[in-house]
Order: sequence, then structure tokens, then C-alpha cells
Amino acid sequence: MSPIAIVLIIVGTLVLLVTFYLYLMFGFGSGQTIYGAKLHPNWMSNIDDTKTLHDIVLPGTHDSLIFDDVNLKINYQGPKSGFVNAIQKLSWLPGLSYKIAKWSKTQGSDIQTQLEHGIRSFDVRVVMASNSTCRGIHSFVASDFELFLTQILKFLTSYPTEFLLIRYRSESATCDQMFVNQLGALMVQNTSSPLSHPIQQLRGKIIISLEQQTPSSSALIPYYFSQFVHHDWLNTFSLAKKKSYIKDSLAYYEIDKELLFNLDWTLTPQTTDVILGPYSLKVGAQNINSNLDLFLQ
Repeated sequence: MSPIAIVLIIVGTLVLLVTFYLYLMFGFGSGQTIYGAKLHPNWMSNIDDTKTLHDIVLPGTHDSLIFDDVNLKINYQGPKSGFVNAIQKLSWLPGLSYKIAKWSKTQGSDIQTQLEHGIRSFDVRVVMASNSTCRGIHSFVASDFELFLTQILKFLTSYPTEFLLIRYRSESATCDQMFVNQLGALMVQNTSSPLSHPIQQLRGKIIISLEQQTPSSSALIPYYFSQFVHHDWLNTFSLAKKKSYIKDSLAYYEIDKELLFNLDWTLTPQTTDVILGPYSLKVGAQNINSNLDLFLQ
């Protein structure tokens, strides 16, 4: 083989590798949820005061705090997968932050905007970051938890006819205490199930449901409702598997009326899907959302 042919093969191989790298890093859409222009800041004012939670549907967002790009370099307290540890060690790699942001980012609007567009159920997961701030978490840290608390308080003060359900998970007693200090006065205490309360008694309030079976700290004990929400989460990117799982979950829900049912209409790309294929949260959302009306019928 001539020297020119060898050089051409080497150059061609390098071009292919660089092209593949750029495709992996920049070739996929993000997972952001983008809202339309129409606002619904006080839609709950139209609900009869005598209704209960079982009579209404609360629109919600999944991983509600992940509206900012995640930061791969900020460490945090709490359990991590081997994948997360590996990505953090490679955070210097060009394009990796952009790639992971597209995989991790779930919302295109901050909490205030979500509220104004009618969202009333929030999926909130919090950790203590290495820079001593409480942060939203979706494998990697993102938005400031304190900003979330401020926007919630401002909204409920401005729109006292509304109430919120917050599904909360925390790895930090400090963040729990911050939560209670800022919003405790608005939290429904767990002396009786909110399912028995008429809507009139819930207006301007916050109902806390924990993903953990027990609170992560004593600050939350007066407020949490364990097993209050039946969560139909299934970690899959298969629409068929998701539909089947939800149907089974609904059958269970019909038996137990002491629970609210959380319809988690979300497809989740697996690690290999994200790295090797043209898949992202956005692709999954486009696939599953187009099937929602037909599924509900």
C-alpha cells in the first residue's frame, strides 16, 4: 500500500470519528416542555367549593425543577449511579455538558411560568450541592430550590383560590428545614387525609406527598402523607410497555380509593438509547403525547 493511500485512510478515519463524536454530542433534541401563550393562573376558582380531590384532575410536570441546564461539575450529597460518577469525571470533554443537558433538562419554563399556565402538581427532587445550596436534581444538579420556594409563595399569595400538590423527595435535612421554614404556614397538616377535605379548605394551601415511605427529616413529620399518591412510574422507552403498566395500575387504583392516582405519561430513554441512538426526552414526549387522547378514550 502506498504512503498516500495510508495517509488517506488515516485522514478518512479521523473525519469519521470526529463526525460521529459531533453527532453524539449535538445531534439530538432536548427534553424541554414548551408552553403556549394562553395563561390559566386562577382556573381553580371555577371549581365548586364542595368538590374533593377525587373529583378533579391536577395537571402536573415531571422533574419540575429541571428548567435550567444541569451542571456536571457541581457535586452533591446523596446516592449516585456509576454512570453519574463517570460523567462527572469526564465533564471536561467538549460537548458533553451540552449533550447531558439535552438528556436531563425536562422543562422549558421556570416554576412561575408553569404555575401561570395552570400546573398544580409538582415533582420536586432536592439535594444539597457542594456549593452549600439546595438544588433540583435529575442525576445532575440544576435550578435553585430557594427560587422554587419563593415563586410558590408569591403565586399562592397572588392567587388564593389555587392550591398545589407537591411530590417531594429530598436527601438533605437542611433543605427540608428550608422548605418548612418558607412554606410551612401553607402546608396541610396530616391530622386527616386531604381526600376528605372539601376544595374550599384546600385553597391557598400546599399538600405534601413524599416519594420516600418516611420523611427524610423530622421537619416534615407534621405535613407528609405517606402512600397518598399511587405512582405509576415505569422506567421504559417502550410505549406498549407503558400503556400496559398504566392499565394494570389503574385496575389497582379502582380497588383502593384512599389514593390519588398519578398518571405519569412519560417515556424515559435508557443510557444506551441516549448515547448511541437518536433518542431524547423530547423524542419520547412527542411519541407518547400524540397517543394520550386515544389512550384516555
